[in-house]
Amino acid sequence: MIDRFVDIVSKNGILLLNLAPKADGSIPIEFKNIMKEYGRWLKVNGEGIYNTRPWLTYGEGNVRGVNDYYGAHNSQNRKESQYSSKDIRFTSSKDGKNLYAFILDWPENKKVNIKSIYAKNPKNNLKVELLGDDKIDFIIEENQTITLDLSKIDTSKHEVGYAWCFKISGGDIKWHPLGHHYLSSTIWFKDEKNDMIDFYDGEISLPKNVEYGHRTYEVVGVLDKISEDIELEVMIYSEDDKRIGGPYFIKNISKSTIKNKPVTLGKVPIKDAGNYFLQITILKGNKTNFNFSELYMAVSRDQTILKTGDSF
Repeated sequence: MIDRFVDIVSKNGILLLNLAPKADGSIPIEFKNIMKEYGRWLKVNGEGIYNTRPWLTYGEGNVRGVNDYYGAHNSQNRKESQYSSKDIRFTSSKDGKNLYAFILDWPENKKVNIKSIYAKNPKNNLKVELLGDDKIDFIIEENQTITLDLSKIDTSKHEVGYAWCFKISGGDIKWHPLGHHYLSSTIWFKDEKNDMIDFYDGEISLPKNVEYGHRTYEVVGVLDKISEDIELEVMIYSEDDKRIGGPYFIKNISKSTIKNKPVTLGKVPIKDAGNYFLQITILKGNKTNFNFSELYMAVSRDQTILKTGDSF
């Protein structure tokens, strides 16, 4: 139930516990145990709950419920909930200086990569600590995500053994573009085998269903190969083949672009839900000299998860 509680708080929600007394007014022992368990956990991790605010995105990971919402189905038993170490939930301090990341299962390899955090400045004064323990070693990956090294942590010495809260502070912490693909509104452009599509004869054109209208979407690409300057024309078509703004934007990408780092190709407002076509045409460069390992369209980062309403 603690996992579910953290999931709800990360979405600006409130957990209501129905603890019914007996006929004589006394509280059943099983209900007392539940409250004591919450108390033990909050004694260690309360800083990440009390007086906090939702962050730009509520979390990342694999557990989803009905309608693609995160964590709709949980249980008191953490193992039964199917949460893994990839399932992370966020809250932020009231002043925005501290970010709290709750890891909902301990990783077997003692490492956790947090994809939603964009560590713009290398190390800087960035600090990570496990509440109830000590500072955590970490590395900033080439794509500016953070990987926590938990090899020095002895979980057997912790009072509570689930929903571990990591306090991240002291740096320029922003929402990483990779965090986009944890939103239910994100549209991936991949083939039936779930592999990245290729450019055919210099262009691609794929229809995808947009469930959430009245949003501004970013077209985002991650290059794993680029050996020359390229120029791309990006177009968005509605289902009836009417372009939204014609050749909507032109994107020039330098061969010096950092590989495996998300690049925004452009932004497009989409008014109505429905089928849309993304077409990318190579205006300059050779398709053999560059490749997108990932290509997706996601709600713009300037429209936070709370504004889009995707989580409610």
